[in-house]
Amino acid sequence: TALLRAYIQIATKNVAAFEIAFEAGDCPFPVTSNAVRLLVEDESGTSMHVDGFVASDHSLTGSVNLDEEQTGLVKCHDLQGPIDDAFMSSFIVVTSSDECSSANMNAFRKSEQLRLIREWRRHFRGDAVVKADKDITDDDIRSSNLVLFGSPDSNSILRQIEKDLPIRWNRDHFSVGEKKYDAENFAPILIYPNPLNPNKYVVINSGFTFREYAYLNNARQVPMLPDWAIVDLRTPPNSRWPGKIVDAGFFDEQWKLKPAEISLSETGR
Repeated sequence: TALLRAYIQIATKNVAAFEIAFEAGDCPFPVTSNAVRLLVEDESGTSMHVDGFVASDHSLTGSVNLDEEQTGLVKCHDLQGPIDDAFMSSFIVVTSSDECSSANMNAFRKSEQLRLIREWRRHFRGDAVVKADKDITDDDIRSSNLVLFGSPDSNSILRQIEKDLPIRWNRDHFSVGEKKYDAENFAPILIYPNPLNPNKYVVINSGFTFREYAYLNNARQVPMLPDWAIVDLRTPPNSRWPGKIVDAGFFDEQWKLKPAEISLSETGR
């Protein structure tokens, strides 16, 4: 009896990796197929063959990595940012057990934390899970994204992972790449794979990023900030922004800082 072989031919451009997935019952190829071969060719002419087998429930998945040199953190589905992506699955609001040394930062982290809890209930009709930093368990780290408020001197979880984040804190300032910011008057917000569990996120000093201005209709309810941003705390928050956004950007495909592409210092935000 001849064994059937089916194939899917895919041409890519500017793609490092992808996954193809047919849910149960959706795969168009018969279970009797010996294999389904993915024939992949990128713009450089590089090609590869990947075989996948159709399961008895007519499902099929296959993944292709065209950049085999990638190691460490890599952006992928459900771990690609931006900040709002952390609120698409289970998350825990992690409060600080101590006060921030910066009075402005202390006021900011309290107000943004309370706003997230309040507005999550108001807008999404749910009660956010809230725990103190000292009460976070291994199971919490395994199962949920952690939304941390504060600074390393106030939040013990943030203090624990600080050395593995792309932002560096010092006694009176923090650094984003080559740029330094006064810790009394500026605050970082960001999303990043949790160093304690890289399959989940940590978010620092932010809830979902659209604010009251967007409540008028769903068309406005979109992410307003990328992977990271710097807030000038001397400008009060309003219905659109948590303060004046002086810089912001996306991490690259390996979750590293890249040359600034977005500068908002002259926009008046």
